[in-house]
Amino acid sequence: MFIYEVRLKANHSKNYIGQTIQANPMVRWRQHKRDAARGRDGCPVLCRGMRKHGIDSFEFVVLDDTARNQQELDSLGEEAFGGTQKKPQ
Repeated sequence: MFIYEVRLKANHSKNYIGQTIQANPMVRWRQHKRDAARGRDGCPVLCRGMRKHGIDSFEFVVLDDTARNQQELDSLGEEAFGGTQKKPQ
């Protein structure tokens, strides 16, 4: 899972924070742009802003790769339990 931000390039106080389970977060970015261009409002505030200011006025930034972080936590848990005991659920 990825946490991402879509922000207006000219004014960084205008932003949208989202998350996706897509393996490639750029897939989600393309979906947002396509929805705005086609007049769909999957994320109404973001899509209206993209139509108002223009899609190219926005940038997409991945803030966190939580899948990577979860893998790190899982490996730490395995180390803590010696890799042989079952971790608590």
